[in-house]
Amino acid sequence: MCRALKSFIQTTISVVALMILFVFTAAAQTSTASITGRVIDSAGNVVPNATVRVTDKGTGQVRTIVTDSEGSYTLTTLTPGRYSATVEAQSFSRALLEDLELNVGTTQTLNFELRPGSVAETVNVTADQQLVETTRSDIDTSITPKEIENLPLLNRTFAGLSVIAPEARPVGNFDPTKTRVGNIAFSGGDGRQVNVNVDGGDNKDNVVGSLLQNFSYESIQEFQVLQHKWTADQGRSVGGIVNVVTKSGTNSLRGSAFFNYRGEELRALDFFDKQRINGQPAYNIAPDPSYTKPYFARQEFGGSIGGPIIKEKTFYFFALERFRERQNVAVLGSVIPQLQAIPGNQFVPVIPQPYDDTLLTAKVDHR
Repeated sequence: MCRALKSFIQTTISVVALMILFVFTAAAQTSTASITGRVIDSAGNVVPNATVRVTDKGTGQVRTIVTDSEGSYTLTTLTPGRYSATVEAQSFSRALLEDLELNVGTTQTLNFELRPGSVAETVNVTADQQLVETTRSDIDTSITPKEIENLPLLNRTFAGLSVIAPEARPVGNFDPTKTRVGNIAFSGGDGRQVNVNVDGGDNKDNVVGSLLQNFSYESIQEFQVLQHKWTADQGRSVGGIVNVVTKSGTNSLRGSAFFNYRGEELRALDFFDKQRINGQPAYNIAPDPSYTKPYFARQEFGGSIGGPIIKEKTFYFFALERFRERQNVAVLGSVIPQLQAIPGNQFVPVIPQPYDDTLLTAKVDHR
């Protein structure tokens, strides 16, 4: 028993050490957001030594900074999410911005104007929509949490949602084991030139491109697609970059559940299906032998749950997705005589293609 306990403790320490190493490695990649700006008074004069405080509305994490002699400030490495911001300075009323959304890889410019008064007085301000990016020269598209939640997807993989970015297009995979993962390309490429980062960690297959590991779509919070002129810290890519941020637990207990179904009764015959059928009933093993569509059934179900272990300090998040697909691909009618003529060949009119997959995400954050 003592030997088993000692082995368990050693294994636990090794796993924790690897997790810490991964956290420090991931910090070098772009999985965060930043804000920058200036604080001035109603006369347009800069306000030095003003305290800028931003609070993560989900986890309660607070970051503060003091403006310099030019009234400027910059806060980096902020976790993407929704924030509130306050600015306080002596002899001025407090400025409050109640709702600010920060997306992965972006730098939001927030300028505050303080009015004379007491700190006990609060003035609510709104964030102006930034029409022109003035702090960066790269071209990117941010896929927000609202888009991930509401936009329809044929298959639940975030690579399929990347194609809404300009210049992005879906491409096939060079590895037949990754046909369900999804892949994208830019500027006429074949998909092997795209670098993928998840929570700052490298997730690119350097041999055949695409993702090294697939992730539960229910666990994806948002992601950024970079097309041109990215910074030197990205590197390792000539086609494009995808930065993904996964969900984390918050101070509130939250969960989700979903179920999707697709069957042959919901599918229209495409060009190739019509070529296989040739006006005759398709070969299939569907319950109804006279049905003129290849048999197909796909179920997707799962959910997620996240919340606090210690409020404002330690959080957990779990997501589970299960996929079950059954379909039959009918052999093209024009090649049936040639296949049947091969000596010793046992010809079958349809090729069953079953597919099962389970994706699990388990995450613990400690601040």
